[in-house]
Amino acid sequence: MVLAAFLAAILVVPVGAVDAAPARAQVFRAGDVTAVIAPDGHEITVNLGSGSLATDAASNTLTVFDGKGRVSEVVPLGAVTADVAADQKSAVLSGAPAVRHPVSRAKDKAYADMMMKLNRNWPCAAPSVIAGGIIGFLVGFFLILGWVLATPIGLGIGAFVGYSNCGHGETIRAIQKWIGTP
Repeated sequence: MVLAAFLAAILVVPVGAVDAAPARAQVFRAGDVTAVIAPDGHEITVNLGSGSLATDAASNTLTVFDGKGRVSEVVPLGAVTADVAADQKSAVLSGAPAVRHPVSRAKDKAYADMMMKLNRNWPCAAPSVIAGGIIGFLVGFFLILGWVLATPIGLGIGAFVGYSNCGHGETIRAIQKWIGTP
């Protein structure tokens, strides 16, 4: 179970920034299992301290045996290929590079700019957001609208008012730029 969770975390969690490979190999350890991610991120070398590894081409799985030869784990490989070493103590897992969402650099830059301005102006905008949420809750509580619907509306109005007044509206313009960037 440790190996399956380990591989899932390594294969799912991105390492490095957009369009950048990690500068050096990264090493992860869990119990007696060590995994090394290659600098290009396309290969993972798994080493077992005790036990052995075997692949089953028919079911496309990697089987982990404990020190007594019993099956400890069976890891489905999917699109990943596993090359087990002759000593059956290590395997090199490789696969196609992760598919990146086709977001333009301009959209990435607009998003980073928007988040920077949201964070920078939050201390100024927070009272308006909180007041909008409270007013929305009270209006919804005392009227037929219902607080579940009115509170988010009040929060949104409070955020718009707060961020419009803070930083001379730079945050609202950054949000509009991010939405409008292809």
